[in-house]
Amino acid sequence: MDRLNWLKTVGVTIILWVFAYLGSEWGTEASGNPKSATLMVNSIEKLQDIASEAPYCDDETRVPEVKTLKATLNDPTNVTFEGRVQKFEFKNGPKPLRTGDKEFRGGVLVKDGRIVLVPRTGKFVCEYDPVTNTIVQTAEHGQEGGFGMGVVLDDGYTVILTPRGSKNVGIYDAKTQTYRDGATHGIPSDNAFLGSVKISPELIVFGPLHSKVVGLYNPKTDTYKDGPAHNEAESYNFSIITRSSRTGNVIFTPFNSKKVGIYDPYKNTYTSGAAHNANVLSAYSGAVELENGHILMASRNAPHIGIYDPATDTFTKGPVHGEGDGAFMEAELMPKGEVIMAAYRSDHIGIYEPSTGEYYSGPYVGHVPGVEIGRFSSAVLTQSKDVIVMTNRDADVIGLVGINQFFSQGNHAEVFFRYRKKGEMDWRLTEIKNISEPGVFKVKVSELDPDVEYEFKSGIRYNDKELEGNSIFFITDDVCRFQKEQQNLVLERLDQVIK
Repeated sequence: MDRLNWLKTVGVTIILWVFAYLGSEWGTEASGNPKSATLMVNSIEKLQDIASEAPYCDDETRVPEVKTLKATLNDPTNVTFEGRVQKFEFKNGPKPLRTGDKEFRGGVLVKDGRIVLVPRTGKFVCEYDPVTNTIVQTAEHGQEGGFGMGVVLDDGYTVILTPRGSKNVGIYDAKTQTYRDGATHGIPSDNAFLGSVKISPELIVFGPLHSKVVGLYNPKTDTYKDGPAHNEAESYNFSIITRSSRTGNVIFTPFNSKKVGIYDPYKNTYTSGAAHNANVLSAYSGAVELENGHILMASRNAPHIGIYDPATDTFTKGPVHGEGDGAFMEAELMPKGEVIMAAYRSDHIGIYEPSTGEYYSGPYVGHVPGVEIGRFSSAVLTQSKDVIVMTNRDADVIGLVGINQFFSQGNHAEVFFRYRKKGEMDWRLTEIKNISEPGVFKVKVSELDPDVEYEFKSGIRYNDKELEGNSIFFITDDVCRFQKEQQNLVLERLDQVIK
């Protein structure tokens, strides 16, 4: 091969590699390898800069995801199948360059729409641009430990990073993309604080993780001081903190603490609030205020969603989520009121509907690459208010959750179920229904065999595209047992009438 042809070949190869590296789309991974040992970090940063110049386009019509919900027996041989066409969809975002084993804990929206990614164990502060769908590595912080969450000051660009393992408060300037150390806090722990809330230009409250005191930071004077002691758990006391618009108090979400924590910024006092009675450690991880002033607490190990009323200091067990231990991290509101919970060990995004008090499993995220412990941490609504960005904990990518635009484009779809006896090869198809919006759909099936185990799964079809949901097994009723249960029910109702 002569020199000219060799140069052409190398040039084409480099161009193809760059396009592959930049090809991160919803539902796909970038095919470039940012961890390649043959690449210099500076080269990767230059590629990220090039990517930021390209607009993010997404014109593909995607059929919504469908989930199989349950089978309800109407009699021994008659059943109603139930499924859900998802309103929301999950997409893989871009891959950050990993510099730690638990990359980002928090995310902070700044004035121009960028999201500052707060490093948990990563060495660098990074930024995600929702417009270009790119991540840029900006400033090295130099701390041995990382940070928790963060808050933006009134200028819209200065971000205060909550010191978790860091010995100093972190100060990041998103305008100049520079980091500097703030005041030292003096708490002898690698997990001092986690959550943070801005009360005024002179006061930011840090929620205690291992710290025995509430942390108080003045960004104007760059000074830290200990607030009141809380006397709750020995470690991992509280996770996310939020401020109640009803009471003005700062509400601490109980992690290992058995009670909600309450800090009054006007009186500088701490009070133990209502007990959550979840009877597990690592109970709740996220918190977001609902339109009615109640605070939803996203479950980590608690089996149910938590609902706290700051006005009455009462804690209510909300719906059971069924996603197992370690389910979620942070939570965020969508513009129409739905709460999106970032999937940690759950295979699905968690969704809570305040208008009905219902929880349901959202889009599937179990396929996310690079996960060993938990997938995502923070949940941040973009400036355009149409996408929630989930920072990556162990996942190789950040996660993006938005509304699927399939039905808003005027499309219709067919939904149905397939079912068969356990062990059979061939599936039977139910009645097909036409739908024009997301939500729950049902189909009745009769003439099943009694006392037999069946398998069924949901499906959705649009033109030549078809998606299937998960499979669920159920057993039809024994005729005699069903009749006896019906007789007992009649007797119970008759007894109630007589009484």
